[in-house]
Amino acid sequence: MYKRQIKRLKENNNFVLAAQNILRLSEAYKQANHLQEALDLAKEAHEIMLKFNGKIHLLSASSSGYLGSIYIYQEDWKNAEPMIQHSMVVRSKLLGEFNTKVCIPYINLAIIYMHTDRLDAAEELLLKALMIREKRFGRLHQDVAITLYELANLRGLQMNINEALTLHLEAYEIRKTKLGLVHYFTNKSRLALALSLIHI
Repeated sequence: MYKRQIKRLKENNNFVLAAQNILRLSEAYKQANHLQEALDLAKEAHEIMLKFNGKIHLLSASSSGYLGSIYIYQEDWKNAEPMIQHSMVVRSKLLGEFNTKVCIPYINLAIIYMHTDRLDAAEELLLKALMIREKRFGRLHQDVAITLYELANLRGLQMNINEALTLHLEAYEIRKTKLGLVHYFTNKSRLALALSLIHI
């Protein structure tokens, strides 16, 4: 379905709409764990967004952030970082640095920093994202739980095991309440909580 629609949009010179559908197709491949296909499509969509919208545009920032997220999934930190940086800078410029839509690149960049031994920089971004999301949504919110989960991972790397356990437990309780016991993110928190308990 997406392929036919993309072809038709390109034939009618609706390249930005085509790129948005390419990103949707990329996400379908990503969910099916066909990462190379997802990556190739994301690159194509991002090139179109840059060509027709320029770098300083929210659609370009979104496609950059999505492309970066695939690199993160592949643990390709070198290629992920400039994509996430671009998304963060553009969203901050156009929306303001305290907008909730900037929190996604804050957290993704923090993940990159955690895996490249820049823990202080990761902490600064995660605490900023937590402050923004908690102020906007309250403490008991899935977006807050995502931030708490990554902050807990950071505390583990910093060898602050007790705080890591506390944060993982809070993220788990929020996810259990908001998403249910069998949700992917709830299970992810349950596993992280179990691993934290092993290290006490």
